[in-house]
Amino acid sequence: VLDVEIRHRRAARLLAEQVRYEASLLAHERTALDEARKGGQLMPVLEEVEPPPPPEPLPPRCGRKCTRRHRGACLLCDKEFDSHDGHTCEDGRRGSWLLISANINTDPEPDYDDDY
Repeated sequence: VLDVEIRHRRAARLLAEQVRYEASLLAHERTALDEARKGGQLMPVLEEVEPPPPPEPLPPRCGRKCTRRHRGACLLCDKEFDSHDGHTCEDGRRGSWLLISANINTDPEPDYDDDY
């Protein structure tokens, strides 16, 4: 019973210490916000800005049904195709390669209808 009470007191003490720390951070942030408001510094107003353009789409990668042989590094483990067991990396994950052009992949077929 005494051990349980000691653990509860220790846990309560740690919790109280964490609450005091968080409260001091909050007080500091409130003070900084009040100083910014009173010091003549206006809070920045966000103007309407055009959103950035969407990122460039990634090139297609070989999917789960791919049986091609590839050149270049695997996108998951960064090792060559020859160090894989088919499409399986050494750690057991299924490897994947970019399907960019016939000069990178040994299979010259241009249609990439694999599952991505």
